[in-house]
Amino acid sequence: MEIDTKCEKCETEARYDVDLSNLMATFKSGNYSKPLILDNVQIKFKPMPFTEINNAGLIQFELQKTLQYLIAIEDDTERNTKTAEAMRKLNDTYLDMLCQMIEYIRVPEAIVMDKEHILDFLKNSDKLSYNKIRDYSLELKQQTDLQPLKIKCQNCGHEYDQVFTVNATDFFA
Repeated sequence: MEIDTKCEKCETEARYDVDLSNLMATFKSGNYSKPLILDNVQIKFKPMPFTEINNAGLIQFELQKTLQYLIAIEDDTERNTKTAEAMRKLNDTYLDMLCQMIEYIRVPEAIVMDKEHILDFLKNSDKLSYNKIRDYSLELKQQTDLQPLKIKCQNCGHEYDQVFTVNATDFFA
């Protein structure tokens, strides 16, 4: 597979071959076996299926385009209203993704697996608990992210990291 990249030092643009088999050999799944514990609540996470990650990426891409469009709106009231709608949609998308990552929530009385109840739990969590849940999910995600590619500029020899993602929305950027 080929990628296009631009040297951050001399700004030379170049195309590099990426050996996907070597890249995928370095890919590792996060450790989802350990639940997050918040007082008497255990939250068990699971990896998101690629289709869900991709769908969320497409929604995020649409929202980024919407936010770019909002800058051109001259009427402050209309711009503020549309910005609030976009931010609400972004927040809902993130909550939905977080909900999809949660396999179950164990409380002393029960194990909750119903997505509507989990979503309700997330929406009604206090800020400290929500931040711990968010941070833990981001930790798990970072464990599964592909490592940046090490690139050496063909022009000036500068070495730099190039982020590499497998995401359908990247093809539309």
